[in-house]
This record gives sequence, structure tokens and C-alpha cells, in this order.
Amino acid sequence: MEERIVYLADRRRDLAERIQLFQDVLGVVVLVPAALARLRGTHPLETVLAVVELAAAATLVVSAVRELREELGHEQEARISVSGLSGGVVLLIESAVTILGGGKVLSPALLTAVVMIVLALLNPRMVRRRRERRALRLTAEGIELRRSRFRPRVRLPWHEVRSVRSEPGRLLIEGTDGRLRTIALRRYANAEEIRRALLEAARENGLPALESAPGAR
Repeated sequence: MEERIVYLADRRRDLAERIQLFQDVLGVVVLVPAALARLRGTHPLETVLAVVELAAAATLVVSAVRELREELGHEQEARISVSGLSGGVVLLIESAVTILGGGKVLSPALLTAVVMIVLALLNPRMVRRRRERRALRLTAEGIELRRSRFRPRVRLPWHEVRSVRSEPGRLLIEGTDGRLRTIALRRYANAEEIRRALLEAARENGLPALESAPGAR
């Protein structure tokens, strides 16, 4: 059989990322009124900074909506976070305006801007590593399951698997030693993809792949 990797889309982690995205958007949107006020400023540089800041804020909102749609459709790619980059640019401009007005060079807004920009640029690597830590890997040799970096990795050669059983909300992998390994499908947004991949792999390796009726217990 061909190797197949199914990434585990943990609902709780997805929720935490959506909350963080909302906080990033909210933190930038509250700065828009100040940018609009600077459009009427007398200094040309101040006007230019205000225009760039408003453009970055608009980009942030649009990219945040797009990222949310991709996340809900489980199509998120490992690429630079435009929303994080735009948010960092907005805060960077706010810091520049403060400095030009005689404020401190080092400020919480500046540090936050730098962090947001760095994280946005590192997003592809972070997404790939996060996916690798939560994945079901099916090969000709057996099953490898990684649910988080804090839980031990499960490795089972096919000759040590007696059967795979699908029940409402979970998958049960029975070993030849009688031990049951459980995958709680309710935790994952792509539960059907996980279920289908494991059952198909078990059948391809000549193992019983049992499916309970939807209403069965």
C-alpha cells in the first residue's frame, strides 16, 4: 500500500487559533480611528503613514476572513500569515508615529509588532511542525499515531494488529496482545477522513475492519 498521512485537525486547537486571530484583528481595528484622524494632519509624512496603516488594517481584515474560511474547510496551507504580517505593520507604523512625536523608541507596541512580523514569516515552518506532531501515518509496515508532543507516539506493525473497529465517535485498534488503542474522533474536525483512511488501510492489509451502525452503541 502507498504511504498515507492524515493530519489530525484538533477542534480545541482550532478554536484557540480562531480566538487569537480575533484578538489580533480587534487589537488593530481599535487603532483605525487614530489613523483616520492623522489623514487630516499637516505633515506629509504623517498622512503617508496613515494611508499605509489603513491599507494594512484593511489587508488584515480581508486576510483574516480568508484564513478563517480555509481553516473551516481544512485547506489551510503552510504559508506566510498575511493577517499577522499586516497586523505587525500597523503596530509598527503606530510605533513610528509615537517616536516621531517624541515618544519612547522602545515601547510595547513596537515589541508586539516585531513579534507579530517574525511569527508571520515563520508561520510555514510552524504549521508544518504542528501538523507533524498531530498525524496518523499509515504505511505498508504499520500504523503510527501522534496526537500531541506531550503524549507518547503509538507504533503498531500490521502483524501486531488483530482488528480495527469503528464505533460512533471513536476508532478502536485491537492488538494481538488484546490491548485496545482508542482514537477519539469527536476531538477532530476531519473525523470522517481519519476513520475512512484507517479502515481502508486495515482492509488493504487483510485485517478485519468493522463498522458499527450509526445508531449503535
